[in-house]
Formats: sequence, structure tokens, C-alpha cells
Amino acid sequence: MRINYKHDVFKRDKNMEWIKPTDDGAENIIKAIFKTQKKLKKINYANISTKRRNKLFSKLSNYELGKDFMFLTPINIDLGLNLKIGNNVFINFGCTFLDRGGISIGDNTMIGPNCSFYTSNHPLDPEKRRHIISKPIVIENDVWFGGNVIVLPGVTIGANSTIGAGSIIRKDVPKNSLVIGDEIKPLVIKK
Repeated sequence: MRINYKHDVFKRDKNMEWIKPTDDGAENIIKAIFKTQKKLKKINYANISTKRRNKLFSKLSNYELGKDFMFLTPINIDLGLNLKIGNNVFINFGCTFLDRGGISIGDNTMIGPNCSFYTSNHPLDPEKRRHIISKPIVIENDVWFGGNVIVLPGVTIGANSTIGAGSIIRKDVPKNSLVIGDEIKPLVIKK
């Protein structure tokens, strides 16, 4: 299964261009996703040390993992190449990262169980539904996600924010915010 990671289709995918299944090189993305799934089986289900598991995880991405990164399995990732993780990040079990558009997770971020981060989307037109466009997700430093949060494509979540359990994030969240459901409020910390 040879994959041409230098093919223009990977750059187009990350640069928010529509990708059709019939586009030249599109098969490289599919092959890369299947290759990632194979690696994830070992990460998620093999009886290996945390150090070995983190080393395998680091081979999924084009970026170096941050220091003191910790995650619980299972973890679900479609591509892995565009997942950037900062220092002192914790990811709880059952999280999903569809990272074709790029996901950047800032330092000191905590992600609760079963959270999902989707960078890809499809057109509403049924005749074009197999086309994909990907937009980045940026999570700034010191963000806390409760369980079962969904973050949609093209969103930036500002530093020091708290995202309540079950929230669906469709638009940017300013720094120092509290999000509950889809309501965004300033985060007030009482001392």
C-alpha cells in the first residue's frame, strides 16, 4: 500500500479546497486513513507500555508531541498527520479527531471522555455529497472540555475557556468563556 504523502491532494485538503473522490490523488488520502486505522489498533488494543504507546502515537502526526501528553484509549483518528498537541495535554477515553483540516490543541488542555473534533464537512446537495471540504480547529491554551462535546469545522476556541458537557461548538469561542450547550458567556472565576 504505497501512499504518496507529497501528492498535491494532501495540501489541497488541508487548505480548505473541495476534494472529490475522483480527484487525482484522492486515493492517497483513503490509503493514509486505512494505514492510520491499522496503527490505531495497536495503540488502542495492544498490551504495551505508556511510553511505547506514546511513541506509536507520535508517528501518526507530522508534529512532535508536547511534553507530558497523556491519553486514554480507545482514541479514534482518521488521518493523524494534521494533529498538533501541546504540552501537558490530557485526552480522556473515547475521543474522536477527524484531523484532515488540521487540529491544534494548546498547552494545558483537558479533554473529557467521548469528545469529537470534526474538521471535515460535506455539501448539502445530494449529488455532491461525497465531496469533502476540511477546515481547521484551533484550541488555544488552558481549555477544559467536559464529556461528549462536539466541535465542528473551522472553529477557534479561545484560551482559558471551559466547554460544558454535551455542548456543540459551531462558532468561535472568545477567550475566557464558559459554554453550556450553545450559549457562550464570559467565564467568571470567583476567588
